[in-house]
Amino acid sequence: MTRADRTLRQLTGELVYPESPRWYRDSIWISDVHDYAIKSVGLDGRVKVQAPVAARPAGFGVLPDDSLLVASALDRRLGIFENGRLREVNDLSELTTGLLNDMVVGRDGTSYVGDTGFRPGSEANAPGRIILRRPDGSIHVAAEGLAFPNGMALTDDESVLYVAETFGQRLTAFTVGRDGHLTEPRVVAELGFRPDGICLDGAANVWLAATFDARFVCCDTTGVIVDQIPAPASMAVACVFVGADRSTLALCSAQTSLQDLPRGMSKGRVDVIEVGISGGGRP
Repeated sequence: MTRADRTLRQLTGELVYPESPRWYRDSIWISDVHDYAIKSVGLDGRVKVQAPVAARPAGFGVLPDDSLLVASALDRRLGIFENGRLREVNDLSELTTGLLNDMVVGRDGTSYVGDTGFRPGSEANAPGRIILRRPDGSIHVAAEGLAFPNGMALTDDESVLYVAETFGQRLTAFTVGRDGHLTEPRVVAELGFRPDGICLDGAANVWLAATFDARFVCCDTTGVIVDQIPAPASMAVACVFVGADRSTLALCSAQTSLQDLPRGMSKGRVDVIEVGISGGGRP
């Protein structure tokens, strides 16, 4: 498929700020962050509110029993989504100094969630960290010194964790060691833009939302940009491969600004596009 053949198809424009998309139960589930809710978007465009999250939803992922582990940003807690509501399982406030952000969950339930390190707009910039939640529910600091850790993804064999450092404007990788420990941090790409949500494709390339550049960028494992797609709104937010065979790329974006967003003044949307390759890894 050539790039000229590719056409965006809008599923919905009735969101506020769609983050952390995941393919789950035959729909695209998202954190509609500034509408304080977990929502699902069907491939037919139908939007459904799955659960309100008063402390603002952040990243989430699918556990081995097919339930969702969800991070709430403002109170820095993890909960399990069941029966339309969240049941708290971990309080991370003593391990974190900022807001909880994006998350990735491995096949066995090993989970990683980002702590921004500070509260944007009200505190000075400070380094963030990645919190590890093991399948037994125990929590540990897995990595520190990150410049606003954001989107995360695991490779197919779950041996490498990729992290978008938004304020660092780089893509960083860690080797996943025994018991989920993160070792060997290295910079994969100095990006020149602030990345947000990420996902992997079947060729082990990393797709990133270039937030203020209003585009989605694909780079290979050496950091070379090999593809890009213009965002249909002013902010590119996140991306994920969806569908039963994960052959379709879903793009989350929003028409807003840094001044308008905290006031909930944003028009979020989800679009899909065929890019000639299927998804890989764990988003």
